Amino acid sequence: MTQTTDRPQHDHDEVREVDLAITGMTCASCSARIEKKLGKLDGVYAVVNRATEKATVRYAEPVTVEELIPLVRGVVRG
Repeated sequence: MTQTTDRPQHDHDEVREVDLAITGMTCASCSARIEKKLGKLDGVYAVVNRATEKATVRYAEPVTVEELIPLVRGVVRG
């Protein structure tokens, strides 16, 4: 898994968006588990696309990308 982009939605906004490249998803339930795991964090909304092997994640402070990546890895490695 690699981080592909990290961009603020607007200069005045605290909400950020990141696209994460995810490999190792073998079924639709994998992407659903990743979305659910990320969605449990306050201020986080994620959409995972198994076909493109990408997760688009919107998050707000104090959440960081450094917190998101291990959560996704934990689900993919199972």
